[in-house]
Amino acid sequence: MGQITKSKSKVFFISLLVFIFGFLAACSSSESGSTNSGGQDSTSTETNNSDETFRFSYTSAFPPASWDYEAAHYMVEEFVEEVEARSEGRITFEKSYSNSLVPQNELLDALAAGTVDFALASPGFFGDVVSSATFSTLPFWSPNDEFGYRILKDSEIGDILDQEIEDYGAKILMYGPTGEYGFISNEPIRKYEDFNGLLIRAGGNLWNAWYDEMGAAPANVSVVESYEALQRGTINATGTPYHNIETFNYHEVAGYMIKPPVYSSIFMITLASQQAWNKLPEDLQDLLLEVSLEMEHKSIDGAKVFNENNDSMAEGFGVEVITLPEEEVEKWEESGQAAWERFANLSENNKRIIELLRDELEALE
Repeated sequence: MGQITKSKSKVFFISLLVFIFGFLAACSSSESGSTNSGGQDSTSTETNNSDETFRFSYTSAFPPASWDYEAAHYMVEEFVEEVEARSEGRITFEKSYSNSLVPQNELLDALAAGTVDFALASPGFFGDVVSSATFSTLPFWSPNDEFGYRILKDSEIGDILDQEIEDYGAKILMYGPTGEYGFISNEPIRKYEDFNGLLIRAGGNLWNAWYDEMGAAPANVSVVESYEALQRGTINATGTPYHNIETFNYHEVAGYMIKPPVYSSIFMITLASQQAWNKLPEDLQDLLLEVSLEMEHKSIDGAKVFNENNDSMAEGFGVEVITLPEEEVEKWEESGQAAWERFANLSENNKRIIELLRDELEALE
């Protein structure tokens, strides 16, 4: 009888231990699953584990930045440094440059497919697949960077672009102005008619319509091939941030800088693959947005430094600065309307963008 009592006690004790361990395991699982859960299922909460680390590719269509106050530096180098530091290593990046991973015209597709995680590019590269992306390349659309930045970040125009990029499979993280953007050439351009017959690096369908209006011919040359093309005479001119006379050594192959600028800046763009973005827990998404905003503001200040020094920089390298007379500028701006019309005819969204942009520019007058 005593033996039976001992046996029953042993069974009860073992059962009690099983119950206690099971209860503790359940509690532990519940606490783990509640971290950053946001109402998600157990699969999603594993992705949002605060201990999980992420290694992302970040590729730039451009060469590495030469100056620590240019947008490309803030948008790649400092952005990566800040995100890695503030995330305490939860996010790290592998950087590459000059279209070494993917050709620039295939970059948005690579982001949508998730084969590239983050990318620095120009919106105009993607006009063939997201037609609204080229609005920021419309000739003479932005008289100053503050205007351009506000349109991109705080207007219906920016909302349209955000949505179309998102629908394609990517997310806009930040914009960065390059400083004054205009033509450099290996032939002097002193009046509007001098554009006639020139070979100019293709600026996409919109600029090609503008070239047709000017009597110029587009040449399919990428940004990273422009130096050699100017050197060989494959092209006579290219649109570029003026500071690239120094940064890309264009002063060696182009003797003329043509003013006024076509717009205050070309706004470069950093994009994230939606697949990469969706892997991140909310706190890391917030961190990326926070750092991106800081880099945008720094880029705007950096562009001012370039603008203040562009003329003296060009002249210091022996590049002649040609400023077109007002009557020639009027002809030039008028010819640029061919690009505006082509853009508006591509989609209803684009037509709406043109209406909004004209209203914004009229309000400045």
